Amino acid sequence: MTELNFIRDGWIDGSLEDAGERATFTRLKITAGDTVLTRAFSKRGGGETEALNVPILPLANYIAEKWWPLLYEPPRPHLDRNFPARHRLDLPMHGYVFPALALCSAGDDALLVDWDQLDNEYAPLEFLTFSPREPLQISRESAEPMLMDLVESALVRLSSRSRAYEALSGNWNRVKESLEKEAQSAYCMTAGRLGIDPYDPEAPDIGDLAEGLPDKLINDISDAIDVAQFVETAAWTRGAQNALTSCPTIDVAAFGEPPQDDLRIAPGEIGFRAAVGLRARLGLRLKDPRRAVGELLGGVASKDAVLTEKGPAPMTGLVHRSNGVAHIGTVARSARQRRFRACAAAYIAWLSESGDVRAGTVALTRQQQASRAFAAEIVAPRQYLFERAGTAGLTEEDIEEEAGKLMAPYETVLWQAWRGGVSLWDVELRTPRRNFFF
Repeated sequence: MTELNFIRDGWIDGSLEDAGERATFTRLKITAGDTVLTRAFSKRGGGETEALNVPILPLANYIAEKWWPLLYEPPRPHLDRNFPARHRLDLPMHGYVFPALALCSAGDDALLVDWDQLDNEYAPLEFLTFSPREPLQISRESAEPMLMDLVESALVRLSSRSRAYEALSGNWNRVKESLEKEAQSAYCMTAGRLGIDPYDPEAPDIGDLAEGLPDKLINDISDAIDVAQFVETAAWTRGAQNALTSCPTIDVAAFGEPPQDDLRIAPGEIGFRAAVGLRARLGLRLKDPRRAVGELLGGVASKDAVLTEKGPAPMTGLVHRSNGVAHIGTVARSARQRRFRACAAAYIAWLSESGDVRAGTVALTRQQQASRAFAAEIVAPRQYLFERAGTAGLTEEDIEEEAGKLMAPYETVLWQAWRGGVSLWDVELRTPRRNFFF
């Protein structure tokens, strides 16, 4: 599994004006798995290096001050312009002597790590490590202790009478106190998901805004929206939660053991494998996906399961699991959308525990991405499309025809065909690298 590491090679003397930075001057190497992010070429002296001589005090201050949004706010399809400032570790490091490196949440158990090569004629170093095709996903369990250690190592080096120590210890102690109290920690995590500093006295009170909503449901919502959308989305969800009790149910216990996440595997692949395995387990017919969806979902695929045709943009459905049975309600304007979103919601219900109320959303967290990949494979199986296309492949018109037969969204059929190795003719596909930070 890929891990992010900050490797310090002792403390070194440096002629820095600031006493705090002088005390925390070190040789620092940053790696992501086998990749060295600090590999750089010196424009002034020439030669390459894999480690940097830098003070870690600015970075420690940044981590302590932004701990909750830094580690709990995920990327969203439409990011606000301040998002990078909450996640770029190079920003506090005096500009050009630190690699452009960022991290954010990928869900409950994972973080995204990304970096880039930024050109600047005034930079003394040229960082040589190319950015990954997609941000890496690493274990939260391994990353958080590493960041804690960096902050605390800086504190050890500072004079306890200095202003630098007072500022850093003040920010860090409040984080540690919050981590020790379950209710306070949960509140801070939710605020972080929304990009809010939970200690800011002028920040909105998330407890008041989310009153009446279960904790896991609040977290699902917070992963998908920013704070400006919270009041509207929470109000809609309260009403939808009441309506959910009259929606049809599905026996998710019959699905068997839920799929386990594996950070070595992309979330889309997790969802795809779950769908293939479930189809085999339940004997669903690959040659007739439309009928298979009906057999799997039953009344959950009907109009009776529609909470509203239109809701807050990030919301796609709600589920309430009680033992092995789950009420499922969708936000859908068409039969195609309804069936796809019901499948995605069924995946969320499959992974839920008895008593949970959860949301299907457009969030980019691992579980929500896996739920959409699961739905795509159920409503438009890759192997089915490959066999339908044969050696001739598919045109845009063919894809629309298949989408109509399957009662599936056009975009779902298009991407499933592409992922299944189908030759596509006169079809424009754009797969730009998502750039959340740079």
